[in-house]
Amino acid sequence: MKTGGQLVAISLVLVMVALAGTCCIDRLRAPVIQVKVEVGLDEKGVATITGMNVTPEVVNALRAPKASSTVPFPCVSAFAIHNFREIGYWGAVAYTGPGSYELTLAFPPQVEINEGDMILIEARITDESGKVVDREIRRIEWKV
Repeated sequence: MKTGGQLVAISLVLVMVALAGTCCIDRLRAPVIQVKVEVGLDEKGVATITGMNVTPEVVNALRAPKASSTVPFPCVSAFAIHNFREIGYWGAVAYTGPGSYELTLAFPPQVEINEGDMILIEARITDESGKVVDREIRRIEWKV
């Protein structure tokens, strides 16, 4: 049986370990790109990208995507390319008609993104057969 002093010591150690873990986890940061795609319809009723806004951010690594999306067609999707070499994870959401679609793009952990790096972002609308019906490309210089 543990004495009162031993229980207090064990409790303090557990609290210190939990606090240390929380501090370390909070320091793990990941670069992401928030993409907002505006979708409308052309005169034939085909979906088109009418606007695209991209915002680079750094977030807690636990909140960054860890893999590409697996949303079926039809969908609005996007991906990013870092310095013309490394392709990030695909983001995708189901296409439900005209409106705003928000995606969060990330890169695998081994990709190091630095201030001034070039990032290309391509957004696509894909129909139910998998055909890309519209695409838009933006180029940004990484600054957060």
